[in-house]
Amino acid sequence: MGDKNYKWWHSYAEDAESFSGPFDTKQEAIDAGQDEYDDDFYVCEADKSVMAANIDGEGIAERVMEELCDNNEECFGEDGPDDPWSHLKDAHRTLGNAIEQAVADWLKDYPGKTWSFGHVRNGECVKLAA
Repeated sequence: MGDKNYKWWHSYAEDAESFSGPFDTKQEAIDAGQDEYDDDFYVCEADKSVMAANIDGEGIAERVMEELCDNNEECFGEDGPDDPWSHLKDAHRTLGNAIEQAVADWLKDYPGKTWSFGHVRNGECVKLAA
């Protein structure tokens, strides 16, 4: 997924590992490419990829609940707890949902810097005059 903030980029080829930019206009990207390359090159309009909050909240919830039990041994008998939340409907899933929502909210406030394009459009090879 991209951030929908399209800018122009150039590189030596469409399948290059790195691109130079961003440029506000296609012409700016072409002008910069003409200064950089001795041969034909590629320009495109692209937006940056955006991190998604795809995590296993339920798996993390399980680890949190286990740690809560470990850190509260005084609350249980000698054999430890079986499942202190078994009497509550959906306690595990509810904590998992809360963790997933917290991560999504945090990621909005602290988006990680990404290095790849989310979507590429209007790409073309620029032919240099011989």
